Amino acid sequence: MNINLTRFAAIAAVSFIAFHAGAACAATVGHATDVIGTVTVKRAEVSAPVKSGDGIEPGDIIQAQEKSRVKIIFDDKTEFVIGGPGKVTVDAYIYNPGNSGDNKAEFSVLGAAFAYVGGLIERDKKPNVKFNLDFGSIG
Repeated sequence: MNINLTRFAAIAAVSFIAFHAGAACAATVGHATDVIGTVTVKRAEVSAPVKSGDGIEPGDIIQAQEKSRVKIIFDDKTEFVIGGPGKVTVDAYIYNPGNSGDNKAEFSVLGAAFAYVGGLIERDKKPNVKFNLDFGSIG
């Protein structure tokens, strides 16, 4: 019994360290603000509640329950408000003020109401912004 408990503790410790080491290396591209109700973020198959100030990364799936919402402010000052019920995936986000040719923002929106106010990426000569929606795409 003690051997199983020790193995479990060792596996849990390694998993904890690996998850947090990966999170420390990931690129935060925005932050959540104005969280109302139940909003979660799924990252690396782990879901957690979103709090104001939490970082948002490419690949994150943000899900808002009914009567819930969150505003995300991205590095280029883009503002994205997500209202539930529904979810938004940050498919890609690159903001490089030194080379606007690299800039890109792509989001998948499923069932969520949303408001989008473009930031500096939108000011590029050829902005690379795309929304994949339930019924088609924009951008």
